[in-house]
Amino acid sequence: MSTERSGFLQGRRQPPPPIVAARRSVRHPGDAARAPRLPALLLGLSFFALAALVWPTNLSRFVSLQWRLGSIQRVASHLALLLTVLGGVTILMRRMINACVHRALPTGRHLALALALVAGSTGLTIGGLELLLRELDLPFAVEWTPSENALAQFDPEIGWTYIPNKSAVQRFGAAQRDVPLYFDAIGARVGAPGTVHRPTAPTLILVGCSYTMGHGLPWEETFAGRLESTPGFPFQVVNLAVQAYGTDQSLLLLRRHLEEFNTKVVVYGFADDHLTRNANDDRRLVYPNARFLGTKPLFEVAADGKLVLRRRPHRYEDVWEPRVWSYVRLAWARWGAVPDGAVTRALVRDMRTLVEDHGASFIVLRWPGSHFSFDDPKVHEIDLGAMVPPEWPQWTIPVDGHPDARANAFVASVLAEPLRTIAQADGVEAPGR
Repeated sequence: MSTERSGFLQGRRQPPPPIVAARRSVRHPGDAARAPRLPALLLGLSFFALAALVWPTNLSRFVSLQWRLGSIQRVASHLALLLTVLGGVTILMRRMINACVHRALPTGRHLALALALVAGSTGLTIGGLELLLRELDLPFAVEWTPSENALAQFDPEIGWTYIPNKSAVQRFGAAQRDVPLYFDAIGARVGAPGTVHRPTAPTLILVGCSYTMGHGLPWEETFAGRLESTPGFPFQVVNLAVQAYGTDQSLLLLRRHLEEFNTKVVVYGFADDHLTRNANDDRRLVYPNARFLGTKPLFEVAADGKLVLRRRPHRYEDVWEPRVWSYVRLAWARWGAVPDGAVTRALVRDMRTLVEDHGASFIVLRWPGSHFSFDDPKVHEIDLGAMVPPEWPQWTIPVDGHPDARANAFVASVLAEPLRTIAQADGVEAPGR
């Protein structure tokens, strides 16, 4: 009897089966102490680092806080405070977070598997979306072609230039008026086919965009044509303005042709739209459904204040770009930071320096509606917005919106006097035509 009882007692003192012991060991509080300490620490430090980065004072060093949605200074401040709080909470709760990470990923193999699953699912999702976007031809499905495409050619340095000796008739405005367009051997717009500019004649060079080119008007109605036909006008007029150009393209085209003429004056027609053009190299980001010849050059300002070419022009068919990334760029162009103008100021400064080193005068013709400041007291500006009559808003081509013949006549009258003053100072008396 005693032997049976002792055997029974000994049986009760035996340790539990291994499987039970294993279950108890998983729940043991000591596991938290054995969990790695780095995950929570790294996560907390990451929150602190992001908070420092998005704090407005620091963020403004990398990107403008003025976005097309409005100022993001307050949003950045609140986000920085939120990240700081998250970092603090993460550090305070590090034991719990580390234990959770340890339970979910107890070994390096589990971590590698989790990362592989995340990477694989992300890749498959993006790949599927990319195939769908290509099948639908998004986001740049072509619906219309700019009128200048029929006049221009791709240029690997400038983006696009007018075709030399090109002649065409295009229709503009609500009335679909026929407008003849002629270009000379260097792609400058002229009044008649076969026009040849004389290299030795005292010359006025015009650079800029469609406003200066005379979009939608025959030559004689543009301010360039009116100046040229003015009796006694002292300069030969070379119109190098090109539709849709930014300041960067105007500068590059001016560099190409400035020394081909006896240049006395350069007038650059500036509009605030040039700020956006100078800040991106792809017109599709502004007009997603238009077909263009290719991209344009893109400059940036280096730490020493000098311009640096960041991207060269290319034809769209020559470079492959993921459609998903195209949507990211498109969203940034629509809602992201407003260009701060540093590139535009540097471009205008270099244009002025180029012209003055050549011994010529430089004038910026500021079109109405422009409020951008060049911060350069050496730039001679003519601000049309401060001079135009009340009727100016109606002086546009119907539907098209570009300045009409009345507006161009007014611009010619404004420019005539300062140009004659420059001619007198340079000793230019006889017409250079």
